Amino acid sequence: MSFVDVLASETRKALTLPSLRLTVTLTILLMASYCALDARGARSALLSGQDAMGPQELGVYALANLAFLPVIAAVLIASSEHVGGQLTDSILAVPRRHLLVLAKLTLAAMLIFAEAALLSIMILAFYQGGLGSISVFASGAGTHYLASLAMGTAYWTLLGLFSTSVAMVVRSQTTVLAVMILLTGAGMAFLMINKVFQYLPTNAGLMMFIGDQTEDLANPPDLEPTPATAVVVAWVLAAIATALVAIKRRDVGARQVTPQ
Repeated sequence: MSFVDVLASETRKALTLPSLRLTVTLTILLMASYCALDARGARSALLSGQDAMGPQELGVYALANLAFLPVIAAVLIASSEHVGGQLTDSILAVPRRHLLVLAKLTLAAMLIFAEAALLSIMILAFYQGGLGSISVFASGAGTHYLASLAMGTAYWTLLGLFSTSVAMVVRSQTTVLAVMILLTGAGMAFLMINKVFQYLPTNAGLMMFIGDQTEDLANPPDLEPTPATAVVVAWVLAAIATALVAIKRRDVGARQVTPQ
């Protein structure tokens, strides 16, 4: 089987997962609801001078606050194989196991990128719409704003790849979801313990696009966007390599076949 065939098969398999379809639907609804509700108050505070945040920062933090959403979808894509011996069936169908891993990663990346791109469009519409002459596009700061959204989208995609890889290594769906959601939701709290926690993938990921909004934290991180991106990419590559080794060596029982 070619990689395209394996990817098509994994896509069809994912479309049959009720939990994944529900997750994607709820993700879109939650993103729209969050932006609609938060943007109204954020714009009012900005226009009245009650908020120190400028138009170029408005709404970008939504990509940080909702970062647990790509984790759920990414984990479901991989962890569904651990139920009912489906991994064995998949490996029998695709003896070249690295193609199976790469197909799942590609599927996760495409799905999460689409979600992040949609959220970025929502941020543009809900937060910048109605600002008139002080919007980032009217003031000439549109390029910087779009760059921040692009880096946030890249973070979501990298986070999806990392979560999928971890889910292929750790067989417990509950454990992976719990740990990854904790890191995305409360990772910055670890900085109260030691600044070294800025190198966690979720914390470094935030420095890719909202580093200037973390100055009030205890032990604020000091990673610039470029080194922060390098840290996240390193985590992702390590996770992918571990997943490739784990799936290649995983015993699928008496029905195991010899790779061709």
